[in-house]
Amino acid sequence: MNHAVRVFLFVIAILLGCGSAYASHIVVVGKLVTNEPMTDLENECSDGELCMHRWWKAVIQVEKTLEGQPISGRVTAAVSQHVPMNEKYKKAVRYFTLESIEDPAIREHLHAEYYLEEGSIDPPGKK
Repeated sequence: MNHAVRVFLFVIAILLGCGSAYASHIVVVGKLVTNEPMTDLENECSDGELCMHRWWKAVIQVEKTLEGQPISGRVTAAVSQHVPMNEKYKKAVRYFTLESIEDPAIREHLHAEYYLEEGSIDPPGKK
């Protein structure tokens, strides 16, 4: 293999490695402590001009990280949703997929470290 090909493969390997190092999805087991509208962002729609969804705050007490960067304790996640969560579901949901909010300005604006991508009663892969 010539030098140019080796350099090319090395660069690709570095880029792929960096991509996985910055992968921001985290799957945790925990308990949903709070799910409430972000009243300070009341007039801000999370889905653009047609306000079908707005920002809500989800506070999760993390018990264990199943995948991704390990986290623990209480975390705050921003979630785009239309209506309040059903109380029965809120009490039953235990598995959460979070995505790190990398941009400090967005993190500060939403008062959250993560986006809540998904919540589930069932463990990942058992749906």
